[in-house]
Amino acid sequence: YPWYIDTILRLIAAAGDFMADDVWHRAVQVITNRPDVQSYAARAMLRAIEPAHVPEATVKIAAYVVGEFGWRLIEPPHGRQLGVPLDPTFLFERI
Repeated sequence: YPWYIDTILRLIAAAGDFMADDVWHRAVQVITNRPDVQSYAARAMLRAIEPAHVPEATVKIAAYVVGEFGWRLIEPPHGRQLGVPLDPTFLFERI
């Protein structure tokens, strides 16, 4: 399912603010019901909101995913250690 998250983020970036809320709502449902992708999704959302200007739907999905599954950001991805520990200030400034 990481491909699904990447595809949705590309779709949101391409459609911008002209996309129905149903698309990001469905993505949230998939992420919520798939614990195996929640860590990947949280990291992907942080990367998605790095640019200065992102579509509103990107901010909405990132806020939900990081809010619900942000605790998974401190888990090592696929058994590797994170290079930099994440602190709440870092996450707050990103969102």
